[in-house]
Formats: sequence, C-alpha cells, structure tokens
Amino acid sequence: MHLVQLSPLPPGCDDWKKCSTRGESLTPVILVRAASIIEAMKKLAIAFTLVLATLILATNSGQLQPLVSTIAAIFPFADKVVHFFFMGIWSLLANIAVSSARIRFTGHLHLTKVSALLICFSVVEEGSHLFLTYRVFSLADMFANALGIVAFGWLATVVADRLSPMSDVTAKELA
Repeated sequence: MHLVQLSPLPPGCDDWKKCSTRGESLTPVILVRAASIIEAMKKLAIAFTLVLATLILATNSGQLQPLVSTIAAIFPFADKVVHFFFMGIWSLLANIAVSSARIRFTGHLHLTKVSALLICFSVVEEGSHLFLTYRVFSLADMFANALGIVAFGWLATVVADRLSPMSDVTAKELA
C-alpha cells in the first residue's frame, strides 16, 4: 500500500509504514486526513456553485444592476478581477473535489477535464449576454474567465497531487 505524503518523513525514517510515534503505522491517519480534505472540497464546491448560480441569475435578471454599476464606476477593472477569481475559485474547488483527469497536449502542458468543461460553460454563459437586456457581451470577460479557470485549475492539480494516494487506495474507498 502506498500513502499520501502530506508532510516530510520524520528524521531517520525512510518509509511511512516503518515510522510511528507510538509503534503503530501512520498510514490510516494520513489517508483519512486526505479523504476528509477532499470531502470538504466537495461540499465547498457544491456551495460555491450554488452561490455562483444565484449571482449569475440575479445579474442576468437585472437585480444586481445598481450594485454592478456602482462598483464599475469606482473600480474600472473590477469586473475582470471578479470574473478571474470567481471562475478560478470554482475551478480550484471543483477540480480538487472530483480529482479531475487531465487532457495532455504536449509534455507538461495539460488541462483538466473539469477546467475544459468550465471554460465551455463560461463561453456559453458569456455568449448568452448577447441576448440579455441587462448584460453586455465581452471577450475580455471571457478571457478573464478562461485565465482564472486555467490558473486555479493548475493550482488544483498541484494540490490534488499532494492529496491523492499514489496507488490503489483512493479517498473514495475511505469515504
């Protein structure tokens, strides 16, 4: 059985199975910790999706128009920053929550399937602004969405690599 290594091995240890503070193996503690982190990410991803959907629907219906106009007047590029971080955080949470598979392009260049799906959603959602009274279509918004998704998706792969078991034992089996 291989393990999730969340922290460096204690001095003098070359294998987690052999190292212990009280004589017992540390394996179950480490795997359960990784599983509980992934489970928490699933809950956060669902909650964030609901919040984001509510914000999108409220903005599309014009209910947030006064707030959006006020913020745009004070901070000219706030819209792009919001697009970058909202879609990026969604990408981070969703990618960690489902341990998304990666689509390899060349060498180390890859995109997770969840990130690809979120980019498609972003294009459709931004394209729908062409037909909505209270929204304005913007390629810059679409670019900010994609940039946030890719950047935070990459961060999610780094985190997921640190959390995921390196063999046949998975967090799903422990949940």
